[in-house]
Amino acid sequence: MLTLLANVGLPVEMAGLLGWISPYLTTVLATIAVLGVLIFVHEFGHFLLAKLFKVRVEVFSLGFPPKLFSKKLGETDYRISVVPLGGYVKLLGENPNDEVPPELIPYSFLHRPLWQRAFIVLAGPAFNFFWPSFSSSQCQGCLI
Repeated sequence: MLTLLANVGLPVEMAGLLGWISPYLTTVLATIAVLGVLIFVHEFGHFLLAKLFKVRVEVFSLGFPPKLFSKKLGETDYRISVVPLGGYVKLLGENPNDEVPPELIPYSFLHRPLWQRAFIVLAGPAFNFFWPSFSSSQCQGCLI
């Protein structure tokens, strides 16, 4: 590996450093990728059930702030944020201290029936629980 890196014009010291870091960097990047998929599936569960029950989703974020990129489509601000170890879905009226305009009360999380709120909250873990069975059934003969 050192010879290969040195042959592309890197100084031998730099090639040695990259050769030493490379396996760790691969592990870190793979860990971030796997966590990213798990986080996306989890947050998508909350998002999908909120949309199904007509609760307004204000933010769908992969990662924690500060945001790197955002795009507003409809009423939802979709974000990719700096810290890749989590994510969140912000729903209208999820905080009891938030002031919800009267015309938006039908779309507020806290104004939905208890059973709908429970389904929205439990959808994230449920999607994580069931996702492996759905993804592996679509991948007959795959190496994953």
